[in-house]
Amino acid sequence: MRNSTKENLFIIEVMVGMIILVILPIHCFCDSIYAWIFVCFYLFSVYSIWIISDSKINPFILFFLTFGLFIGGRFFGKVLGYNAQIFELDFFITYTASPARKIELMILVIGFIWASVVGYICSCLYKPKKVLDFPTTITTNAAIANIVDKSFYFLAIVVVYSCLKNLSKVLSEGYVALYLKEQTEAYSGGNGMWGVLMLIFFGLAYGYGTRGIQKKYLLLYVIQSIFSIIMGQRGGFGTTLLILLWIYSFKHEISLKKMMICCVVGVLLILFAFSFSIRAAAQLGNDSLSDWEMLLSFISGQGITLMIFDASRLIEEYPILPYFNSLIPGVSSIYATLTGETLHSYDVTFPAYMGYCFNTSLFYKGFGLGWSVLSDIYLYANRYSLIFIFLSFVFGFIFSRIELYAISSRFYKSLLFTLAFPLMMLPRSGLNTFCTLLVYFFVVVLGLIFFIQLFKRGKAIN
Repeated sequence: MRNSTKENLFIIEVMVGMIILVILPIHCFCDSIYAWIFVCFYLFSVYSIWIISDSKINPFILFFLTFGLFIGGRFFGKVLGYNAQIFELDFFITYTASPARKIELMILVIGFIWASVVGYICSCLYKPKKVLDFPTTITTNAAIANIVDKSFYFLAIVVVYSCLKNLSKVLSEGYVALYLKEQTEAYSGGNGMWGVLMLIFFGLAYGYGTRGIQKKYLLLYVIQSIFSIIMGQRGGFGTTLLILLWIYSFKHEISLKKMMICCVVGVLLILFAFSFSIRAAAQLGNDSLSDWEMLLSFISGQGITLMIFDASRLIEEYPILPYFNSLIPGVSSIYATLTGETLHSYDVTFPAYMGYCFNTSLFYKGFGLGWSVLSDIYLYANRYSLIFIFLSFVFGFIFSRIELYAISSRFYKSLLFTLAFPLMMLPRSGLNTFCTLLVYFFVVVLGLIFFIQLFKRGKAIN
């Protein structure tokens, strides 16, 4: 599409967002009006991303699709006729947002959508002339592909064993058993390391590997997602469906309409698969609901993250350690080693601290509220709305740059595939998983390149 059309769309996005942000503080509207404001602006923003991306599916638009479910689920439920309170939380802590808090929350949510999309569009319109790459030779690329291929069977055994172990635990002790030990015992770093390596090698397979290697890692991830939905973890299954849609679009043309239809079908598939899971009886036990009402209940229920974001703002002060631990993996372990202190999960992560503060009893039973990237950005912005909007702009801009670099760089293509899964879960999780994966990706890839070069030199000398 012509740049003039994209520039006009950019201007409209900027103007519409600014108008909404100016209107919101003037008056506290009813929930239905807030719902329509969100849905209309959200759909227009998704359309803007689609046009700017030359009508192609990419990780950023997939992020916005999950954002629409996790943050906007209650708004969509309201627009579609589901009778439920949007600004109410009744788990861990029970409260309904005051008119002033509703206004603040809407400004932050709309502000994030607006600023991140504007940042994304700015990066796309003013494309980089030079890629900040880590160039490698053909032989190095082949060596990385070979290592990824040889590592597959080992990783597959570890991942499947881990899935079977977790499934056995859920069957015998219940779903919360997956988190009980983590929340009741002393904190120990390194949890989920095999999952991190799995994601990194999945990304390397698509950046450096052959199609055969790619298919093997994709199959492993599908198997892992099937285990997750059986245990009642919907997120992993849903993101896998979106990844499959993204990969399918490489060879097949998918229109915006088809993408939206696929998303609706995906939600139905998740709901259907979840109905057979171990957690289903507790969450879908109301037999009096029609199929349509059950679908709306599911969509609205996923939108609880909106109020989790608001609830995270109720706590006036968080520990200092999570601010560092969320960005740099291993900080908490280093701190514990140097000081000799025994740390718990609520000392090192934002969501654990929030759950611990709101309801200690439920927290020690393994329950939690979760988190959102919006909460992270809000805290790093020191609770200032303008800084929050600026950081949201930076978020959209940087991710657009990664997508653009991935077009011509194997390194960034690997990074993009590695980050795709946690990116789509960011609306319902925090930066700690995302940033941990980012840091370990650089460590693993640069380490592989270094040792491959070292091996080559040693071979040349001999």
